[in-house]
Amino acid sequence: MHVVLVQLPVPKINFGLNTGNIPLAGACLKQASAGIPGSRVTCLSRPLADHAGDAALVSAIAGLEPDVVGFTLYAWNRDRSLYIARVIKNQTGCRILVGGPEITPDTRDSLPGFIDRAVMGEGEDAFAAFLKGQDSPLPSGQDRSVPLHSGHLSRVSPYSTGDLELGPDRVMLLETQRGCPHRCGFCYYNKARGKRLVVPDRQVLADFQWGVEQGAGEVYLMDPSLDARPGLEGLLKEMARLNAGNRVGLISEIRAESVTPGMADLYASAGFSGFEAGLQSTNPAAQKIMNRPTRLDRFLKGVTCLQQVGIEPTIDIIFGLPGDTLAGFCQTVDFVSDHQMDARVQVFPLLVLPGTDFRRNRDRLGLVHDPHPPYPVTATRGFSPSD
Repeated sequence: MHVVLVQLPVPKINFGLNTGNIPLAGACLKQASAGIPGSRVTCLSRPLADHAGDAALVSAIAGLEPDVVGFTLYAWNRDRSLYIARVIKNQTGCRILVGGPEITPDTRDSLPGFIDRAVMGEGEDAFAAFLKGQDSPLPSGQDRSVPLHSGHLSRVSPYSTGDLELGPDRVMLLETQRGCPHRCGFCYYNKARGKRLVVPDRQVLADFQWGVEQGAGEVYLMDPSLDARPGLEGLLKEMARLNAGNRVGLISEIRAESVTPGMADLYASAGFSGFEAGLQSTNPAAQKIMNRPTRLDRFLKGVTCLQQVGIEPTIDIIFGLPGDTLAGFCQTVDFVSDHQMDARVQVFPLLVLPGTDFRRNRDRLGLVHDPHPPYPVTATRGFSPSD
Protein backbone atom coordinates (compact mmCIF):
# COMPACT_ATOMS: atom_id res chain seq x y z
CA MET A 1 0.00 0.00 0.00
CA HIS A 2 1.49 3.32 -1.07
CA VAL A 3 0.20 6.31 0.91
CA VAL A 4 0.95 9.89 -0.12
CA LEU A 5 0.47 12.49 2.62
CA VAL A 6 -0.30 16.10 1.67
CA GLN A 7 -0.41 19.32 3.69
CA LEU A 8 -1.28 22.47 1.75
CA PRO A 9 -0.21 25.96 2.90
CA VAL A 10 -1.96 29.13 3.90
CA PRO A 11 -3.08 30.82 0.64
CA LYS A 12 -0.52 33.35 -0.56
CA ILE A 13 -1.21 36.73 -2.10
CA ASN A 14 2.41 37.48 -3.06
CA PHE A 15 4.82 35.24 -4.91
CA GLY A 16 7.80 34.01 -2.95
CA LEU A 17 6.57 34.70 0.57
CA ASN A 18 7.57 32.15 3.20
CA THR A 19 4.57 29.90 3.74
CA GLY A 20 5.51 28.47 7.14
CA ASN A 21 3.94 25.22 5.96
CA ILE A 22 5.94 22.58 7.85
CA PRO A 23 4.28 19.12 7.50
CA LEU A 24 4.95 17.89 11.03
CA ALA A 25 1.72 15.88 11.12
CA GLY A 26 2.59 13.91 8.00
CA ALA A 27 6.11 13.31 9.28
CA CYS A 28 4.76 11.90 12.55
CA LEU A 29 2.44 9.59 10.62
CA LYS A 30 5.31 8.45 8.40
CA GLN A 31 7.35 7.81 11.51
CA ALA A 32 4.51 5.73 12.99
CA SER A 33 4.42 3.61 9.83
CA ALA A 34 8.03 2.45 10.14
CA GLY A 35 8.35 -1.33 10.04
CA ILE A 36 4.78 -2.07 8.96
CA PRO A 37 5.06 -4.74 6.24
CA GLY A 38 3.63 -3.97 2.83
CA SER A 39 3.32 -0.23 3.38
CA ARG A 40 5.17 2.74 1.92
CA VAL A 41 4.52 6.33 2.98
CA THR A 42 5.56 9.40 1.00
CA CYS A 43 5.15 12.98 2.18
CA LEU A 44 4.60 15.35 -0.73
CA SER A 45 7.63 17.64 -1.01
CA ARG A 46 7.37 21.07 0.53
CA PRO A 47 8.24 22.96 -2.68
CA LEU A 48 5.39 21.22 -4.50
CA ALA A 49 2.90 21.58 -1.65
CA ASP A 50 3.78 25.22 -1.10
CA HIS A 51 4.14 26.56 -4.62
CA ALA A 52 2.40 24.31 -7.18
CA GLY A 53 -0.97 25.24 -8.61
CA ASP A 54 -3.92 22.87 -8.47
CA ALA A 55 -3.31 21.18 -11.83
CA ALA A 56 0.37 20.68 -11.04
CA LEU A 57 -0.49 19.24 -7.63
CA VAL A 58 -2.94 16.77 -9.11
CA SER A 59 -0.41 15.72 -11.74
CA ALA A 60 2.37 15.28 -9.19
CA ILE A 61 0.25 13.28 -6.75
CA ALA A 62 -1.23 11.07 -9.48
CA GLY A 63 2.26 10.49 -10.84
CA LEU A 64 3.26 8.90 -7.54
CA GLU A 65 0.63 6.17 -8.19
CA PRO A 66 -0.83 6.19 -4.68
CA ASP A 67 -3.27 3.68 -3.27
CA VAL A 68 -4.25 6.21 -0.59
CA VAL A 69 -3.86 9.99 -0.37
CA GLY A 70 -4.07 11.58 3.06
CA PHE A 71 -4.69 15.28 3.70
CA THR A 72 -4.05 17.28 6.87
CA LEU A 73 -6.97 19.70 7.09
CA TYR A 74 -6.68 23.11 8.72
CA ALA A 75 -9.09 26.03 8.47
CA TRP A 76 -6.77 27.67 5.91
CA ASN A 77 -6.48 24.70 3.55
CA ARG A 78 -9.66 22.66 4.05
CA ASP A 79 -11.60 23.72 0.96
CA ARG A 80 -8.66 23.53 -1.42
CA SER A 81 -7.54 20.19 0.01
CA LEU A 82 -10.99 18.67 -0.46
CA TYR A 83 -11.12 19.98 -4.03
CA ILE A 84 -7.74 18.39 -4.82
CA ALA A 85 -8.83 15.19 -3.07
CA ARG A 86 -11.98 14.93 -5.17
CA VAL A 87 -10.09 15.40 -8.44
CA ILE A 88 -7.42 12.88 -7.42
CA LYS A 89 -10.01 10.30 -6.46
CA ASN A 90 -11.87 10.75 -9.73
CA GLN A 91 -8.67 10.38 -11.74
CA THR A 92 -7.00 7.52 -9.89
CA GLY A 93 -9.68 5.76 -7.84
CA CYS A 94 -7.45 5.91 -4.74
CA ARG A 95 -8.82 6.04 -1.23
CA ILE A 96 -8.90 9.37 0.61
CA LEU A 97 -7.88 9.75 4.25
CA VAL A 98 -8.28 13.03 6.16
CA GLY A 99 -7.30 14.27 9.60
CA GLY A 100 -6.27 17.41 11.40
CA PRO A 101 -8.04 20.10 13.45
CA GLU A 102 -10.88 20.37 10.93
CA ILE A 103 -12.05 16.84 11.77
CA THR A 104 -14.21 17.13 14.88
CA PRO A 105 -17.58 15.79 16.03
CA ASP A 106 -19.27 18.98 14.79
CA THR A 107 -17.81 18.85 11.26
CA ARG A 108 -17.93 15.18 10.28
CA ASP A 109 -21.50 15.42 8.98
CA SER A 110 -20.37 18.07 6.50
CA LEU A 111 -17.58 15.95 5.00
CA PRO A 112 -18.16 14.96 1.37
CA GLY A 113 -19.10 11.37 0.71
CA PHE A 114 -16.01 10.50 -1.32
CA ILE A 115 -13.83 10.50 1.83
CA ASP A 116 -13.03 6.96 2.94
CA ARG A 117 -11.62 7.64 6.41
CA ALA A 118 -11.65 10.68 8.72
CA VAL A 119 -9.61 10.58 11.90
CA MET A 120 -10.26 12.80 14.92
CA GLY A 121 -7.51 13.68 17.34
CA GLU A 122 -3.97 12.34 17.20
CA GLY A 123 -3.51 10.04 14.27
CA GLU A 124 -0.47 7.83 14.81
CA ASP A 125 -2.27 4.78 16.17
CA ALA A 126 -5.20 5.14 13.77
CA PHE A 127 -2.82 5.44 10.83
CA ALA A 128 -0.83 2.40 11.87
CA ALA A 129 -4.04 0.40 12.28
CA PHE A 130 -5.17 1.54 8.83
CA LEU A 131 -1.92 0.36 7.26
CA LYS A 132 -2.19 -2.99 9.03
CA GLY A 133 -5.77 -3.45 7.85
CA GLN A 134 -7.04 -3.48 11.42
CA ASP A 135 -9.58 -0.68 11.09
CA SER A 136 -12.81 -2.41 10.13
CA PRO A 137 -14.45 -1.01 6.99
CA LEU A 138 -17.67 0.82 7.78
CA PRO A 139 -20.80 0.42 5.66
CA SER A 140 -21.64 3.26 3.31
CA GLY A 141 -23.56 6.07 4.95
CA GLN A 142 -22.36 5.28 8.46
CA ASP A 143 -19.88 7.18 10.57
CA ARG A 144 -16.54 7.15 8.75
CA SER A 145 -14.61 8.78 11.59
CA VAL A 146 -12.30 7.06 14.04
CA PRO A 147 -12.22 8.84 17.41
CA LEU A 148 -8.73 8.45 18.82
CA HIS A 149 -6.72 10.22 21.47
CA SER A 150 -3.46 8.33 21.73
CA GLY A 151 -0.19 9.65 20.43
CA HIS A 152 3.42 8.59 20.52
CA LEU A 153 5.32 11.47 22.04
CA SER A 154 7.73 8.94 23.56
CA ARG A 155 9.33 8.72 20.11
CA VAL A 156 12.12 11.02 19.07
CA SER A 157 11.35 13.94 16.81
CA PRO A 158 10.76 13.01 13.14
CA TYR A 159 13.59 15.41 12.28
CA SER A 160 16.17 13.20 13.96
CA THR A 161 14.86 10.07 12.21
CA GLY A 162 15.01 11.69 8.78
CA ASP A 163 11.24 11.78 8.32
CA LEU A 164 11.22 15.59 8.26
CA GLU A 165 13.87 17.92 6.91
CA LEU A 166 14.75 21.43 7.93
CA GLY A 167 13.38 23.64 5.20
CA PRO A 168 15.11 26.66 3.69
CA ASP A 169 13.74 28.80 6.52
CA ARG A 170 15.68 26.59 8.99
CA VAL A 171 12.71 26.51 11.39
CA MET A 172 12.29 23.38 13.53
CA LEU A 173 8.96 22.52 15.12
CA LEU A 174 9.42 20.65 18.39
CA GLU A 175 6.51 19.06 20.22
CA THR A 176 7.11 18.93 23.95
CA GLN A 177 3.55 18.25 25.06
CA ARG A 178 0.09 17.64 23.62
CA GLY A 179 -3.06 18.95 25.14
CA CYS A 180 -3.46 21.99 27.38
CA PRO A 181 -4.42 22.41 31.05
CA HIS A 182 -6.62 25.37 30.12
CA ARG A 183 -10.04 25.23 28.50
CA CYS A 184 -10.45 28.55 26.72
CA GLY A 185 -13.75 28.73 24.88
CA PHE A 186 -12.29 29.87 21.55
CA CYS A 187 -9.41 27.40 21.45
CA TYR A 188 -8.88 23.86 20.16
CA TYR A 189 -5.43 23.33 21.68
CA ASN A 190 -6.61 20.91 24.36
CA LYS A 191 -8.19 18.69 21.67
CA ALA A 192 -10.80 17.50 24.18
CA ARG A 193 -8.00 15.62 25.91
CA GLY A 194 -8.43 15.15 29.64
CA LYS A 195 -4.75 14.53 30.31
CA ARG A 196 -1.71 16.05 28.66
CA LEU A 197 1.04 13.99 27.07
CA VAL A 198 4.37 15.43 28.18
CA VAL A 199 7.62 14.53 26.43
CA PRO A 200 10.38 13.54 28.90
CA ASP A 201 13.11 16.13 29.37
CA ARG A 202 15.81 13.80 28.06
CA GLN A 203 14.00 13.44 24.76
CA VAL A 204 13.31 17.17 24.40
CA LEU A 205 16.99 17.87 25.04
CA ALA A 206 18.15 15.22 22.56
CA ASP A 207 15.87 16.64 19.86
CA PHE A 208 16.92 20.20 20.69
CA GLN A 209 20.58 19.22 20.51
CA TRP A 210 19.92 17.78 17.05
CA GLY A 211 18.51 21.15 16.00
CA VAL A 212 21.50 23.04 17.37
CA GLU A 213 23.97 20.70 15.69
CA GLN A 214 22.14 20.77 12.36
CA GLY A 215 22.12 24.55 12.24
CA ALA A 216 18.46 25.29 12.89
CA GLY A 217 17.92 29.02 12.95
CA GLU A 218 14.80 28.88 15.08
CA VAL A 219 13.17 26.20 17.20
CA TYR A 220 9.49 26.63 17.93
CA LEU A 221 8.38 24.76 21.05
CA MET A 222 4.81 23.83 20.23
CA ASP A 223 3.44 24.07 23.75
CA PRO A 224 0.13 25.89 23.97
CA SER A 225 1.31 27.17 27.35
CA LEU A 226 4.99 26.47 27.96
CA ASP A 227 4.84 27.75 31.52
CA ALA A 228 2.51 24.86 32.42
CA ARG A 229 5.20 22.26 31.71
CA PRO A 230 6.33 20.41 34.86
CA GLY A 231 9.97 20.97 35.79
CA LEU A 232 10.40 23.79 33.29
CA GLU A 233 13.23 25.50 35.21
CA GLY A 234 15.50 22.47 34.98
CA LEU A 235 14.76 22.01 31.29
CA LEU A 236 15.60 25.65 30.54
CA LYS A 237 18.94 25.38 32.33
CA GLU A 238 19.92 22.36 30.22
CA MET A 239 18.76 24.08 27.03
CA ALA A 240 20.93 27.07 27.92
CA ARG A 241 23.91 24.71 28.25
CA LEU A 242 23.27 23.17 24.83
CA ASN A 243 22.59 26.54 23.22
CA ALA A 244 25.68 28.37 24.40
CA GLY A 245 25.86 31.79 22.83
CA ASN A 246 22.20 31.57 21.83
CA ARG A 247 23.08 30.13 18.43
CA VAL A 248 19.44 29.07 17.99
CA GLY A 249 16.49 31.36 18.64
CA LEU A 250 13.59 29.87 20.59
CA ILE A 251 9.90 30.75 20.26
CA SER A 252 6.86 29.51 22.18
CA GLU A 253 3.59 30.57 23.82
CA ILE A 254 3.14 31.39 27.49
CA ARG A 255 0.82 32.97 29.98
CA ALA A 256 2.54 36.27 30.74
CA GLU A 257 1.13 36.18 34.27
CA SER A 258 3.50 33.29 35.06
CA VAL A 259 6.71 35.22 34.32
CA THR A 260 8.87 36.32 37.24
CA PRO A 261 12.28 38.04 37.04
CA GLY A 262 13.97 34.69 37.67
CA MET A 263 12.00 32.90 34.94
CA ALA A 264 12.66 35.75 32.50
CA ASP A 265 16.41 35.30 33.10
CA LEU A 266 16.10 31.56 32.43
CA TYR A 267 14.18 32.15 29.20
CA ALA A 268 16.80 34.60 27.99
CA SER A 269 19.69 32.29 28.90
CA ALA A 270 18.07 29.41 27.01
CA GLY A 271 17.87 31.54 23.88
CA PHE A 272 14.25 32.68 23.71
CA SER A 273 13.83 35.60 21.35
CA GLY A 274 10.07 35.87 21.53
CA PHE A 275 6.81 34.58 22.95
CA GLU A 276 3.18 34.83 22.04
CA ALA A 277 1.30 36.02 25.09
CA GLY A 278 -2.47 35.86 24.79
CA LEU A 279 -4.23 38.75 26.46
CA GLN A 280 -7.35 38.42 24.25
CA SER A 281 -9.45 40.91 26.23
CA THR A 282 -9.41 43.08 29.33
CA ASN A 283 -13.22 42.93 29.54
CA PRO A 284 -14.17 40.92 32.67
CA ALA A 285 -17.42 39.70 31.10
CA ALA A 286 -15.60 38.39 28.02
CA GLN A 287 -12.90 36.81 30.17
CA LYS A 288 -15.48 34.94 32.20
CA ILE A 289 -17.40 33.62 29.20
CA MET A 290 -14.26 32.42 27.43
CA ASN A 291 -13.01 30.80 30.65
CA ARG A 292 -9.77 32.77 30.60
CA PRO A 293 -9.43 34.90 33.73
CA THR A 294 -6.46 37.27 33.56
CA ARG A 295 -4.90 39.20 36.42
CA LEU A 296 -3.99 42.31 34.49
CA ASP A 297 -1.47 43.50 37.10
CA ARG A 298 0.37 40.17 36.88
CA PHE A 299 0.16 40.21 33.09
CA LEU A 300 1.84 43.62 33.04
CA LYS A 301 4.55 42.52 35.44
CA GLY A 302 5.28 39.43 33.35
CA VAL A 303 5.56 41.41 30.11
CA THR A 304 7.84 43.93 31.84
CA CYS A 305 10.09 41.13 33.10
CA LEU A 306 10.47 39.78 29.57
CA GLN A 307 11.13 43.23 28.12
CA GLN A 308 13.84 43.87 30.70
CA VAL A 309 15.84 40.85 29.48
CA GLY A 310 15.42 41.78 25.82
CA ILE A 311 12.44 39.57 24.94
CA GLU A 312 9.61 41.50 23.31
CA PRO A 313 6.44 39.38 23.53
CA THR A 314 3.78 39.42 20.85
CA ILE A 315 0.46 40.35 22.46
CA ASP A 316 -2.60 38.62 21.03
CA ILE A 317 -6.05 40.23 21.25
CA ILE A 318 -9.40 39.15 19.80
CA PHE A 319 -12.37 41.20 18.66
CA GLY A 320 -15.89 39.79 18.53
CA LEU A 321 -15.72 37.78 21.76
CA PRO A 322 -19.06 37.00 23.44
CA GLY A 323 -19.55 39.33 26.37
CA ASP A 324 -17.45 42.04 24.74
CA THR A 325 -18.47 45.14 22.80
CA LEU A 326 -16.76 47.49 20.37
CA ALA A 327 -16.13 49.93 23.23
CA GLY A 328 -14.74 47.10 25.36
CA PHE A 329 -12.40 46.02 22.60
CA CYS A 330 -11.16 49.59 22.21
CA GLN A 331 -10.38 49.60 25.94
CA THR A 332 -8.26 46.47 25.42
CA VAL A 333 -6.38 48.21 22.60
CA ASP A 334 -5.81 51.25 24.82
CA PHE A 335 -4.57 49.02 27.66
CA VAL A 336 -1.95 47.48 25.37
CA SER A 337 -0.88 50.86 24.02
CA ASP A 338 -0.89 52.75 27.32
CA HIS A 339 1.42 50.19 28.92
CA GLN A 340 3.98 50.11 26.09
CA MET A 341 3.08 46.58 24.98
CA ASP A 342 2.34 47.56 21.38
CA ALA A 343 5.70 46.84 19.76
CA ARG A 344 4.33 43.50 18.56
CA VAL A 345 0.58 42.97 18.48
CA GLN A 346 -1.59 40.42 16.68
CA VAL A 347 -5.27 41.30 16.33
CA PHE A 348 -7.61 38.48 15.37
CA PRO A 349 -11.31 38.30 14.66
CA LEU A 350 -12.95 35.60 16.74
CA LEU A 351 -12.91 32.42 14.67
CA VAL A 352 -15.69 30.04 15.75
CA LEU A 353 -13.54 26.97 15.18
CA PRO A 354 -14.80 23.39 15.01
CA GLY A 355 -14.29 21.39 18.19
CA THR A 356 -14.30 24.43 20.48
CA ASP A 357 -16.69 25.33 23.28
CA PHE A 358 -17.75 28.43 21.38
CA ARG A 359 -18.73 26.33 18.34
CA ARG A 360 -20.74 23.91 20.48
CA ASN A 361 -22.56 26.74 22.27
CA ARG A 362 -22.76 29.32 19.50
CA ASP A 363 -26.55 29.59 19.63
CA ARG A 364 -26.63 30.05 23.40
CA LEU A 365 -23.82 32.61 23.18
CA GLY A 366 -25.42 34.49 20.29
CA LEU A 367 -22.53 34.00 17.89
CA VAL A 368 -23.17 34.40 14.17
CA HIS A 369 -20.27 33.34 11.96
CA ASP A 370 -19.35 32.61 8.40
CA PRO A 371 -20.07 28.91 7.78
CA HIS A 372 -16.94 28.61 5.62
CA PRO A 373 -13.36 28.39 6.89
CA PRO A 374 -11.88 30.13 8.77
CA TYR A 375 -15.34 30.76 10.33
CA PRO A 376 -14.95 34.44 11.35
CA VAL A 377 -17.64 35.85 13.60
CA THR A 378 -19.95 38.28 11.82
CA ALA A 379 -22.20 39.41 14.69
CA THR A 380 -22.71 38.85 18.41
CA ARG A 381 -25.03 40.25 21.04
CA GLY A 382 -22.43 42.93 21.69
CA PHE A 383 -21.05 43.49 18.17
CA SER A 384 -23.22 44.45 15.20
CA PRO A 385 -22.05 43.42 11.70
CA SER A 386 -20.88 47.02 11.12
CA ASP A 387 -18.94 46.94 14.41
